[in-house]
Amino acid sequence: MKYRYREPHEMKDSGVKWLGIIPKKWEIGKIKYKFKIGRGRVISQGELDDNGKYPVYSSQTLHNGCLGYINSYDFSKKLITWTTDGANAGTIFLRDGKYNCTNVCGTLEALDKNDSLEYYFYYLSFAAQYYKRPDTNGAKIMNNEMANILSLIPSENKQKIVDFLNKKTSEFDEVIEKKEKLIEKLEEAKKSLISEVVTGKKKVSIDESGQLKVKNRPTEEMKNSGVEWLGMIPEEWKVGKIKFWAKLQSGNSITSDDIKETGKFSVYGGNGFRGYTDSHTHDGKYILIGRQGALCGNINYALNKFWASEHAIVVTLLKSQIDINWLGELLRSMNLNQYSMSAAQPGLAVSMIENLHIPFAKFDEQDSIGKFIFNRKNKVDSIIFNIKNQIIKLREAKQSLISEAVTGKIEVL
Repeated sequence: MKYRYREPHEMKDSGVKWLGIIPKKWEIGKIKYKFKIGRGRVISQGELDDNGKYPVYSSQTLHNGCLGYINSYDFSKKLITWTTDGANAGTIFLRDGKYNCTNVCGTLEALDKNDSLEYYFYYLSFAAQYYKRPDTNGAKIMNNEMANILSLIPSENKQKIVDFLNKKTSEFDEVIEKKEKLIEKLEEAKKSLISEVVTGKKKVSIDESGQLKVKNRPTEEMKNSGVEWLGMIPEEWKVGKIKFWAKLQSGNSITSDDIKETGKFSVYGGNGFRGYTDSHTHDGKYILIGRQGALCGNINYALNKFWASEHAIVVTLLKSQIDINWLGELLRSMNLNQYSMSAAQPGLAVSMIENLHIPFAKFDEQDSIGKFIFNRKNKVDSIIFNIKNQIIKLREAKQSLISEAVTGKIEVL
């Protein structure tokens, strides 16, 4: 589909800063004159049913905003919905079929049944951001704010704009999806390689030029570790419990009031960096294991003076002949979250983790492995970083095209 940018003489000043100039023949109204505005109802997690038939849409954006399923439905018509509260406030969706919405979802039903919901879906995806207000949970855009959003009324067929945007946005989405899948593959390949290196399945060596190389270790150099998750390991490697090589203990309790945006020392919790405080519990280089929550078992490193909260397990090396990068990546490869004590509120017990068996190589080999991992991670992470930046630019270009189309700055031919 072709389009052109409108000439200056075809445009007029809308009088609204964020709208800018619009076509002379377009009119401005308000959403409350175009839609019946409603809201979903309170639906608790306990009401969700794994075998439910009808989706429940909530404030999240994952899984198209679907929180779960129940066996009844409140809506059976095409509506625009939006997230009213939280970090995703102002996110716009187009819903159809039989479904439910929670109380953090607003609903828009067209007063004119022949009006184009699809056009206003695109328009509000652009306009709603200008009506959000700050809130302790992130932001809000309630029914009264939605009602007063200025709406444009195109003089030409809205469906022509919709068809154009459907085609163009799907092209953007296709490219973005391919790049996201490439990131997944790179992450998986990195994780797989590191796992094979830290467990000795692959051997790290230094070539004549001083470069670190990795290759498959010959079968005759391997032995059965006697540990189910570990399998075969190099003949000269040992196996022992984590507690023989490192001390594990929970961090120290700290309240959210004590964590600041600025301060002398970093605070680390179960999911990594949280902020700053004016005192510290540790000084040096440590491995931190997430102890609670959905990301329990994740691995972070903390350097110098810092505070480790009670949501982290602090790993202190007991022997100098252990490379911290090698041990940290070995723990990461073990997927420690599988040892969680509860599915409802995941958590790791220090006594469970410290008694797990792991392999140990001689220090010089650990050192080579640690250096190889550091170099490889940096290379792969740099590639991933560049791809993520490309995705950001694609999304910005997609949003820019939407805003230009729904505000009439471009004309679809």
